[in-house]
Amino acid sequence: MNSTLSNLIGQAPEFVVLEAIEALKEALTTTTVRSPSGFLVEAIRNTWIPNTGYQQKFEQNTFDEWYSLALSQRLVSASTKRDGVQYVLTNENKWVSFEEIQALYPLSTLREMA
Repeated sequence: MNSTLSNLIGQAPEFVVLEAIEALKEALTTTTVRSPSGFLVEAIRNTWIPNTGYQQKFEQNTFDEWYSLALSQRLVSASTKRDGVQYVLTNENKWVSFEEIQALYPLSTLREMA
């Protein structure tokens, strides 16, 4: 990390930096980025954000991996999406949002349990 990038990260709001990182991740999946740090500098300066399609695909891939692991460990038995919110049916027969249950069982924890 160069000093320009380091200074920008220290000065920019956290959400701008996180969105810039997501924009870089998206760019890396579709093209060759010659200078990732240079890309990040521009993304932070210009408040770039990733395309909606990329963000939705990333979120869906995260859910798919989490759900597969949670099913194999019998933490959940079904899932549904209502009004854009993902829900899972717990082993206690209770529907909870993915966001809520993921806080209790993060993907990293499920990977370790597998």
